[in-house]
Amino acid sequence: MIDFKKRLEDTRQIIYRYFDDKSGFVKEVDSHLRAYVKGDLPKTPSSKDIIVLPTAAIEEIEKAKTYAEQKALEAEQAHDNAEKTRIKLEKMQLQTAKDAAELSKEGKIEYAREKFSELLIESVDLRILSLAYEFFNCTGDLDSAFEASRKWLSISGPDQKSAATASAYGNLGVLYKTRGDFERAEEMYQKSLVIDEALDRKEGVAITYGNLGVLYQIRGDLERAEEMYQKSLTINEEIGRKEGMANAYGNLGVLYKMRGDIQKSEEMYHKSLAIDEKIGRKEGMANAYGNLGILYQIRGDLEHAEEMFQKALTINETLGRKEGMANNYSSLGILYITRGDIERSEEMHQKALAIDDALGSKAGMANEYGNLGILYMKRGDLARAEEMHQRALAINEALGRKEGMANAYGNLGILYKTRGDLARAEEMFQKALTINETLGRKEGMANDYSNLGILYKTRGNLEHAEEMYQKALTISEALGSKEGMAIDYSNLGILYKTRGDLDRAEEMYQKALAIDEALGRKEGMANEYGNLGILYMDRGDLERAEEMYQKSLAINEEIGRKEGIANAYGNLGILYQRRGDLEHAEEVFQKSLAINEEIGRKEGIANAYGNLGILYQMRGNLEHAEEMHQKSLAINEEIGRKEGMAIGYSNLGILYKMRGNLEHAEEMFQKSLTINEEIGHKEGMAIGYSNLGILYKTLGDLERAEEMHQRSSHLFTELKKS
Repeated sequence: MIDFKKRLEDTRQIIYRYFDDKSGFVKEVDSHLRAYVKGDLPKTPSSKDIIVLPTAAIEEIEKAKTYAEQKALEAEQAHDNAEKTRIKLEKMQLQTAKDAAELSKEGKIEYAREKFSELLIESVDLRILSLAYEFFNCTGDLDSAFEASRKWLSISGPDQKSAATASAYGNLGVLYKTRGDFERAEEMYQKSLVIDEALDRKEGVAITYGNLGVLYQIRGDLERAEEMYQKSLTINEEIGRKEGMANAYGNLGVLYKMRGDIQKSEEMYHKSLAIDEKIGRKEGMANAYGNLGILYQIRGDLEHAEEMFQKALTINETLGRKEGMANNYSSLGILYITRGDIERSEEMHQKALAIDDALGSKAGMANEYGNLGILYMKRGDLARAEEMHQRALAINEALGRKEGMANAYGNLGILYKTRGDLARAEEMFQKALTINETLGRKEGMANDYSNLGILYKTRGNLEHAEEMYQKALTISEALGSKEGMAIDYSNLGILYKTRGDLDRAEEMYQKALAIDEALGRKEGMANEYGNLGILYMDRGDLERAEEMYQKSLAINEEIGRKEGIANAYGNLGILYQRRGDLEHAEEVFQKSLAINEEIGRKEGIANAYGNLGILYQMRGNLEHAEEMHQKSLAINEEIGRKEGMAIGYSNLGILYKMRGNLEHAEEMFQKSLTINEEIGHKEGMAIGYSNLGILYKTLGDLERAEEMHQRSSHLFTELKKS
């Protein structure tokens, strides 16, 4: 079986797979075992995935080997047989460690894993255990990484004030952080810090301050995180450790980005980049380029962002640094999906996933499954999206990686909400919130509150929705997260508009817009101009509404954001329709449809068909209108989007009423109402009751008509009061 596993790795065809049940796994393994026996496994391709372990750790092994050879010669001359035997074993283990490092560099991960696993059992050499820890941590084998660190600690002595013990505690801190056990991680870092401070080991102190900063940042304690980063920077400057200075500047850049201070963040990234360029540290340069790319993407400067990601990728390819390449492919995937290039985005995420798969980087695989899930949701392929999010969740649960679990639950919640399964969506959001509260991860909590707010708004529970949005806003303000504040203000604006409080809604949109303009966050600006356009439409100020829609369109065109362009065309179509300019309306609806079809965005396609259906109804072309509404309904049924299905049935009901087919019209209105009642969508229910009231009045059933109008009026009043 071991030989088979190595041979399978050599083929590079299948490294890791997920199976729905035991029988599927047995069948797959059986087919490959048979192929192996027959010699039918594919030939090895020329390219391999590699893991480059830290140079310093490998150099320590080399030094130890040289020293052992000298000692062996001395033992030979002294005829000390016991010492000769001991040194012979030591040399063998050091050579095995060196071989394992070389194998990992060559891409023979399973061969390397076998050797490091043997050394983990046999060796008591801290240098070998250090290298084993690095290997297992890089490949996502946290259990073995923990085993290496604990053995290291037991040998160095948990109560000893030594550099080795401090390093062991530091490594354990990193592992607990990865698992999401932040309390234990902090405990380990503090133990490491106490020892290094007692030894006046400044490099170790600086590293630990940096690690604590990352931990506090994840928890949302940005003030404390900044304090740690500044302490780390000061020490590194004092001892002239430029690599540490570059790392500290990079960490500060990430922190300032979270606060929304994009200018200061960019300054830090450039400082980090300048140091790494000066010392020729290419790995650091790649990281800096990647960070700058994310920053430019936030600004909406996608061209510059792509340039940075490509620079980072080129460096990582040159270094053979596969982990970095996976990160760069992932970043490019996110960028391309922003542009609406879903096919290219999928290609990038699949490349990242393939690398993480080959490296055994399970955390990386979980992230990519999550990214692919979001991508498939954009396409409207909710079944495939759910599969991806469930895979991400399964890996994160297996790793005990709580932050990842929270993200997966959040993504599943969004998916279930899209399907109209609000009860299940709420369950997912609450699970995500519980984990983030346990971790003290404030940024995650803000996202969860925001998601819950959107869900409660869909149900028509505006009071509860507002409570959630305010909680999210309070956290964003406490974190100094300006991007988060802009999103929260925007959500509150949508809520106040639903209540009919247009003045307060405008105030929120303007606050969000001001923040996005200050950040240079073009995607956010485009969204707010769109929201303001809808608000001015409600007021009847069509001229100002058009101005907002055109601004939104111009920004989305500038940054190449196709989804945003399609939405802007849709909004303009509704405006032209309101003016009675049906020719112009049809033109922009068709443009919206064409873009959504190009990017495979099924929800957008359904909306465009629905808009065209209403337009053809206004023209009196009921046959063509029905065709559009049926197409819209079919797509929404395909993707399980219940809110869209309810709108489709309602539109068909209005059409059948226009034809005089009142029986069929009532059937459609009832179907729409049933769905809205099922998902708790009060605004949709109110519209449904209103439509039925008008229909029953036409039928002469005034008593029933009055009942429907009363129900509709009651719900609209309830929405405005809540």
